[in-house]
Amino acid sequence: MFELLKNNWFELPILIFIYPGYKGIKKAIENGLSELPQRLHEKN
Repeated sequence: MFELLKNNWFELPILIFIYPGYKGIKKAIENGLSELPQRLHEKN
């Protein structure tokens, strides 16, 4: 039980820091992919 709690206390701050960054990166990738066809169309 204590071992599980110790692992969670170690992982929790990592998740708190990484999760918003992951969501931001995912949103940036989705925006980039949605803009890509427009950029290709403008070049032609």
